[in-house]
Amino acid sequence: MTINISQLGHQANINTLKKQANSSESAEVAQVKANSVELTEEGKQMHSLESKIANSSGIDQAKVDQIKQAIAEGQYKIDTQKLASNMLKLEQEL
Repeated sequence: MTINISQLGHQANINTLKKQANSSESAEVAQVKANSVELTEEGKQMHSLESKIANSSGIDQAKVDQIKQAIAEGQYKIDTQKLASNMLKLEQEL
């Protein structure tokens, strides 16, 4: 059985390079952990509101259901004067 000793030095170099790479990665990770940002209370509140807006459809479903029920029961009253006034106002804006 023969052992190729010419490759032993090469393997040692590879192991050394791997160790150097690992220590370099550890230093980078430590540096990344050292850099941090802390949000103020206003920033945290803004982030919370942005999340709520992103997850919201913008429709008040409870109000829609209430109006649907009132229409179905014949209890929904339409203010015709207010409706006509708003239609004219819209037409003038165009």
